[in-house]
Amino acid sequence: MTDDTKSGSITLMVILALVLLPVFYIVSGQFMGRVNNAALTGAVPEKASHVVDAMARMIERETDSGFCPSSYIWPGHIRYDICGFQEGEQQVWQRLAIQLSDHLSREGAASDRDQDLNAVLANINRPNTWSLLFSSNNTASLLKNTVTRLDHYNARLQAGQAGYYPRIDNLSSLVGDMTSLLGGESKQLTEKAANNGLYSMQARQAYFHTLGTLAASCAVLQAAQMDFQEVLKLQSADNIFDQAMHKTCEKLDKNPAIVINANDLSHLLTLSGSASAAVNDLAALQNAIAAASRAGH
Repeated sequence: MTDDTKSGSITLMVILALVLLPVFYIVSGQFMGRVNNAALTGAVPEKASHVVDAMARMIERETDSGFCPSSYIWPGHIRYDICGFQEGEQQVWQRLAIQLSDHLSREGAASDRDQDLNAVLANINRPNTWSLLFSSNNTASLLKNTVTRLDHYNARLQAGQAGYYPRIDNLSSLVGDMTSLLGGESKQLTEKAANNGLYSMQARQAYFHTLGTLAASCAVLQAAQMDFQEVLKLQSADNIFDQAMHKTCEKLDKNPAIVINANDLSHLLTLSGSASAAVNDLAALQNAIAAASRAGH
């Protein structure tokens, strides 16, 4: 074999590797890949907001593993499971950013918005984008800045330089947002189940989108239970909150390899039912909170 032939063979092998490895990652990843559907771990500093910390840790975990919805040139962008899961989480982050900026960090409607949380709201509501020349405007970069801002807010909160108000009206508003999101997910997943065949990538993405919404909602409720524990005790709402939280967290650590959509065995309908059950418990919780709030007035 001549040197030219060897060189040509090596070049061909390199080209094949560059083509086949991403294909192998995409195909195998659709069935063997994992999403971050696990409970958050780690202690929250004393006097810090658990809700703020949960949001920071969720975003940090996703950006560390690659934020799929904005990674247009990364082969993983067409990983329907990862993109769907992160987009589901993302809509919870967006609602939570509004709650933090407009309600939880303000003493009243006349009080100023917190500078860090206002920046979080601006960052997290930008459309998903990717840019080689202006990397600071990438969604992933903005999300990393969001983590910095959230941690800075918590540091200021610990130092008594920021406000945080876990009142019953704020809890009601927060639970209302989670209820609304999960209700929409349950309806959408039922529609997907009716309009997709035994297996499709669109159905897979819809499944993981709902799973991401449930996972993020679970993390928010677990954190809120800590932040609002005095309010919950005062209103005797501990048990009903706990029930709603556990129902929302029921699918943690579930990560199916293949998402099947069939009449007798449908992952989509099963998950839709779980989301619907969580909605029912969250609606009951919201009604209990609202009743307690009216009684308090």
